[in-house]
Amino acid sequence: DFLIGGQLYHTIPYEVEVINTAQKGDEINDIMKNKEVKLDVKDYWELYKWYILGVLILLALIFIIYYLVRYAKRRKNSPMVMTNQTLKELEILKKKKFIENGDYRSFYVELIDISRNFITKQYKIPADVLLTDDLIDVMKTNNTISPENEKIVEDIFLRGDLVKFAKTFPDQPTMQTDFNDIKTFVKRSSKDLEDEQLRTGV
Repeated sequence: DFLIGGQLYHTIPYEVEVINTAQKGDEINDIMKNKEVKLDVKDYWELYKWYILGVLILLALIFIIYYLVRYAKRRKNSPMVMTNQTLKELEILKKKKFIENGDYRSFYVELIDISRNFITKQYKIPADVLLTDDLIDVMKTNNTISPENEKIVEDIFLRGDLVKFAKTFPDQPTMQTDFNDIKTFVKRSSKDLEDEQLRTGV
């Protein structure tokens, strides 16, 4: 529609029918050949930059996560962390007042369980599965634990076995001394590991 001089005019309508004359098997040729365009580095960068950046970001995230997990695991298993954790467990044991109440069996069962778990994780000695005599032999052969600490563990573990089988009945001073000795052993453990590292050159 056209508006001319205030009057509306209409164009003549036409209908166009388009017929595809191509037959099956006809060879179809382009009107003009495809033009080859040479791309330089900048062009390729513009085409693929978001893919490249995405891959780099993904790799960076994987790298960061890997080292965070590795650092957290190493820190969790570090000698000082294990020492502090065991000292907290010993304080919890102390608050149960087994010593004051004369409950020597419960006291030695928990004290030795805490000590075995500590030796297993701190010194990488399977104290949680070894019998006392076998553990003592392994400690003496391993040489990771200092002789002073070995003596503490040996005396208290042997006494604990006697208590569990009702062959001995320790008094409160003995129980308190054993508690303090294990606490001292735990605190000195990091020194054992430092000496071992110097000895092995690790």
